[in-house]
Parts: sequence; structure tokens; C-alpha cells
Amino acid sequence: MKTPTNLKIILLVLCLSVALQPTFAQKKRKKSKKPKSSKVLLTTYIDNYKTIAMAEMKRTNIPASITLAQGILESNHGNSYLAKKGKNHFGIKCHRSWRGQRVYAWDDEKRRSCFRKYPSSYASFIDHSNFLINNQRYDELLLLPNTNYEEWAKGLKKAGYATDPNYAKQLVSIIEKYDLRAYDVLLASNLCDEEIRAVPFTYNGIKTLLLGCDVEPETLVRTYGIQLKKLLKYNNLASNDTIVSGQFVFLEKTKRKGPKGIEQHRVNEGETMEDIARLYGIRLKSLYRRNKMKQGMKPAVGETVSLRKKARKKPLLASEVIGPTEMEENVETIVTEEKTKAREEAAKEQEAEKTVAKANLFDTRHLLADLGTTIKRKSSKPVTVTELSTPMPAVSSKARYNKKTSERKTRTVPKKVKVKKPKVKVAKKKVVKKKKVKSKKVKTALAKKGKTRAALKKEARAKRKRAKANKKKGKKYQTAIIYLVKKGDTLGGIAKKHGISLRSLKKANKIKSHLIYPEQPLIVPQKR
Repeated sequence: MKTPTNLKIILLVLCLSVALQPTFAQKKRKKSKKPKSSKVLLTTYIDNYKTIAMAEMKRTNIPASITLAQGILESNHGNSYLAKKGKNHFGIKCHRSWRGQRVYAWDDEKRRSCFRKYPSSYASFIDHSNFLINNQRYDELLLLPNTNYEEWAKGLKKAGYATDPNYAKQLVSIIEKYDLRAYDVLLASNLCDEEIRAVPFTYNGIKTLLLGCDVEPETLVRTYGIQLKKLLKYNNLASNDTIVSGQFVFLEKTKRKGPKGIEQHRVNEGETMEDIARLYGIRLKSLYRRNKMKQGMKPAVGETVSLRKKARKKPLLASEVIGPTEMEENVETIVTEEKTKAREEAAKEQEAEKTVAKANLFDTRHLLADLGTTIKRKSSKPVTVTELSTPMPAVSSKARYNKKTSERKTRTVPKKVKVKKPKVKVAKKKVVKKKKVKSKKVKTALAKKGKTRAALKKEARAKRKRAKANKKKGKKYQTAIIYLVKKGDTLGGIAKKHGISLRSLKKANKIKSHLIYPEQPLIVPQKR
């Protein structure tokens, strides 16, 4: 009975081995056929990103040749570490205003620098043009014509986009070698080629299109299968409107906030709140509320519009800014008002002077009537004043008229005579310097210790310094080093390795939890 059971077991094992053989072979084949990382060719890079470069030229006046040349140079035509991991094609660093994701990579500096990380490569191109527009140091570039790529290259170097002294020459050589200026001329001539088509990508978490030609909304409804009402609502368009090239078209509902990392937008000439809402994929109502504005209001050129947080103050409106013609009119009105005010004040002063003169004349008449003199008018006939019963003697100029007694009193002021005081010589007292006598206590202390007074002073100073050093807290560590976290490292292990406490390591890096991630830079303080 044992033999058939053993045979059954052996047959089962053989069947299983035969059945499992193809699965193992498939696994081996899969492992062997892993795709290797292939480099992006320069021609494919230009074909992939020429449409978005031309659309950004239409929107922001930045030449398409310059954006493509910068992308080729900065990202090594899409093969650099930043372009692959962070989808950053232009080497834009984080800066203080950036609130999005980050990538750390080596740069010209000694430490690893912080660079911006994007959800897509198209978002990197859009942020590049926004970065140039919103920074004041690039304002002179925007005034240049979009066909003069040589001046744009020199202006970027002059404004400090890159530290390389040959940066402008490298851009010009790339543009001329691969004939990138053809895209500037093609877009400037408003020609529409079959190759320039809609570029789909996600921006601010919304499915968007970037058009290279003027398109009607109905054509997009047919191709992308979206309702016409929703398309017009999402993009704040009317049924008769045409979508212009270089404009974003949103296929989904827009957000209440702008994209992460872009906090504010500086208003350019001719921009309205609708244009800003389309540019960042924000609802128009929420953008007005966020900036404390009513619908229909237009911000002035150069003002900042907040995209993610509530603004503290309402931006200056275009209606509040005074133009040159309004200034001239205001100046004329101000001058006329000032002239009328000056005339009125002069008339009031004249009237006040007349009243004072009349009052003075009335007083002098009574005074002269008492003195028995006459007052002459402009006419030839003199007017006689009633004479007094008794003639009055001549009075000097220093005489006073007393109204109570009606008598005149002369005042004689005696002259002051300066009396010279005799100088008295005072004998100077001789100052006798007292000799410092040491007290008995000090003498005994010095005698006991067998030290001089200078030695005791030095000891006292040393004690004071020690006391001050002990009082100071938080200065146990004078220097620190930066440690990059590796796989398997913990905070306790790093602290033990460098001979410091876990509490001091957390305090130096402002960490509350024990969580750390690889390639994280940590500040490790060193003991004295």
C-alpha cells in the first residue's frame, strides 16, 4: 500500500515543477528587460517645448528663442538632475516667496542650494516667465522688442540671472546654431502653422490647454468632449468670444487660491482682474474678495494682487491714479483758489488797518483838544479845536498824562554810575597730598597669604570672569557642522556619534518629533 502513495506524491511534485517553470522564466525575462534611462535629444527637446515657449511669448512678450535657449543651457536639454527630479528647466531657486515643494542640489556655492520643484515641465516654463515679469530688476528687458534676442541675452546677464561671464554669448550661440529665432518671427507675423497646436497639461491642479492659434470655443467642445456652458463658465467667456493664442483654457472648475509657491502678482500695463484670474486658474469672485475689491474695479499698474492669502489693504485702483491731463487741470484749479484766497486776505487786512487808523485818530483828537492844538485836513481850511481856559506849559517827550488827576508829571531818571570794585588778591592754599596708609586688616591679610596687592587683584578679576561664564546659558557650543542624513540614521544615533545630547540636537534644528528623512541637512553643534 505504501508504493502507490509515494508514486502519487512524486507525480504531484513533477507536475508542479513543470507548471512553475514558465513563471520563473517570465520573471527572469522581466528582470533582464528593464528599460535603461535614455538621454533626451536636443531636437526632441525643442519639438516638445517650442509650443509653450511661443505661447508664453504671446502672453508675456518674452522671446520664444530666449526661453528655449535658457531651457537648453540650464537643464542640459532636459537631462540635468533638476529637470528629471524637480522638473525645473531654468534653475530658479526657492527664495523667500516660494511656498511649494523643494529640491536640494549642488551649485556654485559650498552648500547644497534649494531649488523649486514643479508638478510638470510646462509649469516650470510658466513660472519662468512669471519670475521675469514680477521681479523689478528685469523691468528694462520687457521694454525691448521681442525679436531682438541679442539685447535680451545681454540684459539677462546684466540683471544677474547667472554668474557665468559668458552667459549671454552662450545663449546667442545656441539660438543661432539651432535657428530658434524662426519661432519669434513666426509668432510675430501672426501666422498659424499646423504644428502649433494645443498643449495639454495640469496647472494649479486643473486640466488646462495652452493654445498656439486663435480658436473658437465650439472646436474645443468637439475635440475634448466638454459642455459649452461649462467651458464658458470656467474661462469667464461669452458665446461670441474667440480664444486668443497664448491664453490658458481650463477644462475643469478653477480653484479659490492660486498655485503653490506664487503668493502675489505685480500688475502690468493693460492687465485686468479677469486676465490675472485666467493666468493663475483662480475664480474671479474669490480673487476680488481676497483683495477687498468690488467687481469691475481695476488695480493700478505696479500694484501687487495677493493670490493665496487675504490682503491687508486694498490695492491702489487705476481710477485713483492721476494722469498728466488731470494733473494739469488740478494744478490750474489749485492756483485759481490760492489767488482768490490771497485777494480776500489782502482785502481783510486793508479793512483792519482802516479801523485801527480811525480808532487812533479819535484818540489823538481828544488828546490834541486837551493840548489846544489844531488838526489839518487835506483841504486848505484848518479846523480849530476848542481852547482850554488855562494855557498849558511846554511838556517834554518824557512827560506822562495821568487820566485820573489830569495832571502832567515829569520823570527824571538818574544816570547809572558804574563803580569799580577794588581787586583783592587771595592767597592760594597749598594742597597737601595725603599718603595712602594701608589699614591693619589689609596688612594682616597680605602678611598671612604672603602675596602682594597686585596678585590679589588679579585673583579677584579671574573669579569674576569665571562667575560670568557660568551665568551665561545657551553658549556651551561655539561651532557647528552640517550633517546630511543617510539611510538608517536616527536622531539618537547621530547625537551619540558626535558626542552631544539629543535635546541639544533637536534644539539646534528646531525639531519636535524624531522623524528625519534621508539627505536632510542637520546642524550638529560641537563642544568647546
